[in-house]
This record gives sequence, C-alpha cells and structure tokens, in this order.
Amino acid sequence: MTRDDDTNEQSVDLLIAHHQVLVRARPYDDGLAQWGPGNGDQGAVLHPDYLTFDPLPEEAFGAMVHLMLASAFSPDPDAARSIVAPFAVAEPGAVEVASAAESFPVELGLVAGSYDVHFEICEGEDEDAEIYYRFTFVPNASPAAPRFLIDDEWGGEAGQPLCTGMF
Repeated sequence: MTRDDDTNEQSVDLLIAHHQVLVRARPYDDGLAQWGPGNGDQGAVLHPDYLTFDPLPEEAFGAMVHLMLASAFSPDPDAARSIVAPFAVAEPGAVEVASAAESFPVELGLVAGSYDVHFEICEGEDEDAEIYYRFTFVPNASPAAPRFLIDDEWGGEAGQPLCTGMF
C-alpha cells in the first residue's frame, strides 16, 4: 500500500475475487453484499455506505486500486467503465477498500459527510496493459444520483440511472 500525503492519493494491490471490488464505511455485512439479478445486470450493488462493483474479469486476480480525495472528478482517459454513486461516511476510520479476499483501510483524510464516489475500470492502451481500478471521493453536500458516466461495452449508457439496494 502506498499513500501520498500531499495529494490525498493512495494505491493498494488488491486480490480481486468473487466478482467484487468495493468501498465501505462500515464492517462487512453479508446482507449488504448480496447480488440480485438486477444488480448483476447493472454491475453494482449500491447502499448508502457500502458500494460493491463488478470488476468484470471472471477469475481471481491481483489489481492496483487507486484511491483519491479530490475537490472535483477528473476522468481517467483509459476508463472503460465509469460510474458515480453517493457514499455516506459516519466514521472516517471505518472506510475500507475491499474484495471478498482482503481489505485495506482508506487513508485519504476523509471526514464524516457525504461524497460522490466515482468508480472507474481502466486498462492501458497496449495489449499487455493490466486492468486497474480508480475510486475518486468528491465531497458533496448534495450527492449525485447513481448513474453511468460513459457508454461502455457491457451495456452501460452515459446518464443511465442505477438502482440502489438489492433487486
């Protein structure tokens, strides 16, 4: 795990397993981790303080996950999928980035409050480039409605709303 105190950035090498990569502001909760058929279709299970995303590749693998706290979202040019969802933080020390296999504390200097979390699945341009993930936390007193930010090859359409909860 690496952290840059000057830019509020952090990177972790996360073992991604069981089709999930997530950020949560509470301990693991099996009830919040369940996927319904609609969640599978949209690639996400969204709860106010527990956001789970489908990482898309089928097998277990290690991937870099880049986290940042920013005043505004700046999209990654290599993003193949981009989603925004509201995220509530009651206890900043409880925020983690995780998969089914492991978790790491998010150490970005978050404070209690509301955030827009931008989730991106990215892949470099050359054929040997590895997939990486980005979570950008943007403080927002009026969080955004959950939606796709770009068209993607898995059925996401820019502006398409996402449902919350299990469905």
